[in-house]
Amino acid sequence: MKKKGPLAKSVLQRANFSLTAILCLFAIALSAIGAVETRREPPPARKNVISFNPLEALFESYFFNFEHLIAGRHGAVLEAGYIGSYNMSEWPGKNSASWKAYHGYTVGIQYRLHFGERLDSLFIGFFMKTGSLAGTILSTDGPGIVFTSTQGQPPIAFSSSYQIIGLNIGHRFLWEPGVTITLRLGAGAIFTTYRYSTEDFQPNRTVFAEKFDNFLRFDSEISFGFAF
Repeated sequence: MKKKGPLAKSVLQRANFSLTAILCLFAIALSAIGAVETRREPPPARKNVISFNPLEALFESYFFNFEHLIAGRHGAVLEAGYIGSYNMSEWPGKNSASWKAYHGYTVGIQYRLHFGERLDSLFIGFFMKTGSLAGTILSTDGPGIVFTSTQGQPPIAFSSSYQIIGLNIGHRFLWEPGVTITLRLGAGAIFTTYRYSTEDFQPNRTVFAEKFDNFLRFDSEISFGFAF
């Protein structure tokens, strides 16, 4: 076997030295990066969300809410909405009803208990809201009496004010840099007062009030928002 000459040994030694130096520098760099990451504070937890319900825009209505998280899992919510013009009809059948809303508003407060101790988690809640809505009754079936504005009878104008107290359950999803989707569903007890443009068709107005109360008592949300 041919022995390595002095020149070959020198080149090999230099190569080993260079490789060792590179590995040492790489290790030092990794250690420095790790130390910086260790000292770096985690990003602050998001405690606020502002949300908008885009589906309500289909009814020319606009609903917003704001939630602030307290102590990691207690959410305080303020919500408000404007109710625009829309038509609503039930499925045909006994004691059905249809109406046209013109304008209204709603405001409310909620308490939410988040199970995940963060905004993006399952929650249950308690809500209270109040509002007002005006419109016309287009048709309704009272006991043995059918009222409809398409048979020469003028629509019955109405105005209502209501208060609702109830429970809901929901979940919020959150993606960086803070985009959220919130889903919730609930229902509550409703207390409503009505005024009508006529005292006629009492059975029809009674059926309308029952159907309208059932429509209002439900609480729902499919909203997009931003957490900060």
